[in-house]
Amino acid sequence: MPLPTHVTWRGTTPQYVRRVPDDVAPRFGRTQIQRSLRTRDPLVARAKALELDHIFEKRFREVRAALGPIDPVIGTETWPLADWEKLAEWFKAKRIEEDTLRRAAVAIGGDLTRRPDNVPFDDRVGGVFHTEITTLNVARRLTAAEWYAARGEVARRLVAAVGVVLSETLPQWPLISLALQRADRDAAEIIMDRERGTSRPWPSPDQVPGPWRRIPDAMLSRIGSRKWASERTTATC
Repeated sequence: MPLPTHVTWRGTTPQYVRRVPDDVAPRFGRTQIQRSLRTRDPLVARAKALELDHIFEKRFREVRAALGPIDPVIGTETWPLADWEKLAEWFKAKRIEEDTLRRAAVAIGGDLTRRPDNVPFDDRVGGVFHTEITTLNVARRLTAAEWYAARGEVARRLVAAVGVVLSETLPQWPLISLALQRADRDAAEIIMDRERGTSRPWPSPDQVPGPWRRIPDAMLSRIGSRKWASERTTATC
C-alpha cells in the first residue's frame, strides 16, 4: 500500500512532513510541520499520517475562516504581457523553491556537505521523479488550455501568495497561460536535473521583480504579524 506524500523516512523511521500553506503560515508561526510517526511499520505510518492530514486540514480551514476571504491586492486587468511574463518567472522560481524545501526536510547528516538543492531524495520520499516527468509531459504535449485544466490548481495556489488571481477572462489569457506553461516546464526540467545530480542556478522568488504586493494591509491587521510583511517585501519593477 503506497504511503501518503507527507511521509518521509529518516533511516528506518518515518516522519510526517508537510508545508504549511502560505495564507495560513503567519498564524501557525512556521512554514513546515514535522513530526515523528513513532513506528517502523509502513501501514501504521500511513494510518497515522492520514490522521494528521485530517487534523491539519481542519486547522487550515479554521484559520482561513477566521481570516476571511483574501481579495486581490492589485488590479491585473491592465498589466502588459511583460508583467505577466515576470509573474511566470516568479511561478517558476516558487516551484523550484518548494522543491528545495522538500529536499532540505529529508536531508541527513551526510548531505550537509552539499547544498540542499543537490540532495537526491526520490529514494527517500518516492514519486518525485515520476511526478515531475508527468508534469513535464503535460507541459510539453498539451495546449495551453489543456495544461491549465491539468495544472491550474497548482498555478493558482502559488501565485495567490503574491495576491494575484488567475482568470481565463483576462484580456491576454492565451499568452499568459502559455507563459505559465513554459515556466512549469522549465521548473520540472530543473527538478529532474537535480535528481540526476546536476544543479542549475535559479533565483529566489523574492529576487524576481514584478508589480505585485505580497499581502494586503487589511490582511496584516487581521493576522497581526509584521514578520510576514518583512519577509514578503513588495517587489518593484
